[in-house]
Amino acid sequence: MLDVIKPLGELVAGAATIGTVAVCVGILLLATTRLPRTYEPLTGS
Repeated sequence: MLDVIKPLGELVAGAATIGTVAVCVGILLLATTRLPRTYEPLTGS
């Protein structure tokens, strides 16, 4: 039974990591495409 649970746990952890990265990238893309004027003072450019 543990032989089945361990790979499933690794798959879930991998999916969660990929999902977190995808969400972060999506937020960055939204921030850079939709709110460039808001972030200009923060970056100093």
